[in-house]
Amino acid sequence: MIINKSCFLSCLILFLIVVNFTFATGQDSLHLNLNECISLALRNNFDLQIEKQQVREVQTIVKQLQAARLPQFNFQASYLRFSEVMEANISPQIEGLPFQIDPMHLRFGDENNYMTKFNISQLVFAGFKIKNNIKASKNQLKATEFNEKIQINNLSFKLTQNYFNLISAQKLKEVAILSQHAIEAHLKDVKNLLSQGIINKNEVLKVEIKKSEIELLTNQAENRIELLKKMLLSLMGMDINTNISIQEKLLFKPDSLKYEDAVNNAKQMRPELNQINYYLKSNQNLVQSAKGNFLPTLSLIGNYEYGKPGLNKFENKWMGYWTLGIVAQWNIWDWGIKKSQIEKAQVGLKRLQFAQKKLQQSIELDVQNALLKENEAKKRVLICQQTKDQATENFRLVKNQFEQGLVTNTEFLDAETQLTKTKIDELRAIADYNIAIADVERAMGNAVVK
Repeated sequence: MIINKSCFLSCLILFLIVVNFTFATGQDSLHLNLNECISLALRNNFDLQIEKQQVREVQTIVKQLQAARLPQFNFQASYLRFSEVMEANISPQIEGLPFQIDPMHLRFGDENNYMTKFNISQLVFAGFKIKNNIKASKNQLKATEFNEKIQINNLSFKLTQNYFNLISAQKLKEVAILSQHAIEAHLKDVKNLLSQGIINKNEVLKVEIKKSEIELLTNQAENRIELLKKMLLSLMGMDINTNISIQEKLLFKPDSLKYEDAVNNAKQMRPELNQINYYLKSNQNLVQSAKGNFLPTLSLIGNYEYGKPGLNKFENKWMGYWTLGIVAQWNIWDWGIKKSQIEKAQVGLKRLQFAQKKLQQSIELDVQNALLKENEAKKRVLICQQTKDQATENFRLVKNQFEQGLVTNTEFLDAETQLTKTKIDELRAIADYNIAIADVERAMGNAVVK
């Protein structure tokens, strides 16, 4: 048995997730990285499950159309009770007969009628409608299968976006806690200065206000973390109350991709383009199917019946008999209905051709927009890193000067606020850059677990 490599790797990842979960339950936490999150989402996401059911629904339509080409077998059995049966008496004196007949009583059938019937029919020719309808349904099926790929591409981006936002929120909380510790230490220092009469009560209140602001920032980060975890669990199709742990460094790895390469990649990989191509093929088949209405249909039929009374109503006995035949049907004139059906199919085809051109243009614009955002995010990270380094050095100098009594408490708080802000800005910028990279991958149709 041949095992697909990608399938094996997916199964291995899921196995490791399960093992990880088994050990994690003892700690009431499920530890996940980005690849594991995406693997779980591809297996459990509800939107993906809906798309899979839609594919199965179209598969049943294909099977129904294919079955129309095969012989159809039918069986029927019935019992009928007549209230009365026609009877007739034949008299021996019938004028005009050259011979003598015996008097008789004729009974046409019986009150009790039994019948079993077996029928077989085979469509021989239907103006190529069945053939074209099957082709149309198969192309429709392939187009529907791309819905799942579209969903995977978008889901991969949404999950990556949520994942890096979660990491950013966790790092922001860490920054807030460190800032809170620094402010608490500074509060002790200013209280000592107050007790020595060096500063007034107002300076202490400023530090306490700053401490409250940092505590609020920490609380907001905690709430955002919980919300993002639940959103992540929802995308993975898991219970939103599951306790998960995401521990990963927020890294900045500059990437460069040429616009032409990205557009060419999108033209090959974006599932929306492949999907509309199959929709076009399906509509072309429907046009040919509609043209088949101008041609006749030809069918072979066969019947075998066994019942009482049979064909001979006078004998009123059980008997069997068969019939074979050929049926031809041709709708010669229908006041333009067939022509209108062709026009309708052609209009639908033309509409899809325009939609294809519009989609190609929108995808190219989507790629360009994603690349511009990625370039902007990269520049913002570089600027934020430079600003953070400057704020770090400024805070170091101001802290030393404050300890020497050369700067005021307000200047110290301003320097600390600026440092905290630049750290947060850098974290958000790096997270946004990673999200921008994922958005470029989405725009190119590269829904790949890396």
